[in-house]
Amino acid sequence: MLTFPQTRRNYPPAIEAFQIALRTDVDDYMSWLRLGEAYSKAGRYAAAFKALEHAHDLESNDWVAAYFIGDVQRQTGMYEDAIKAFESILEARPQELGVLNSLGQTFLDLGKFELSTGFSARAETSFVSSVRATLELIEASSGFRRVAWK
Repeated sequence: MLTFPQTRRNYPPAIEAFQIALRTDVDDYMSWLRLGEAYSKAGRYAAAFKALEHAHDLESNDWVAAYFIGDVQRQTGMYEDAIKAFESILEARPQELGVLNSLGQTFLDLGKFELSTGFSARAETSFVSSVRATLELIEASSGFRRVAWK
């Protein structure tokens, strides 16, 4: 499987490599997943969403594609959809730290958006939900509380 270092942020060659790999095997779930991740990190959200949806169609039981879809939704301001995606994952995997972290971040982002648009009561509800998700994260990450707190 092709991989690319996260620290180099050299996404165009990674995208090209995954596209080449998919020409040989169009049903390779991991290549679709990594292609979607590379598109997302490169800021190409529409392409990321399409690749991740395809990966999810190939392996609907795997939660990772749904997580990345939720992350793309969060990054593009589709907060309610992202929250639904993360909460859906947490129904099956209630202690998944990355999902809890993303859920808390999404509620925080939603609250900031609501506050900036004058919906202070809604923002308060979103901020409280963010704190609850973060407290669940801290509780679930007993060995890594210092990391979770950050």
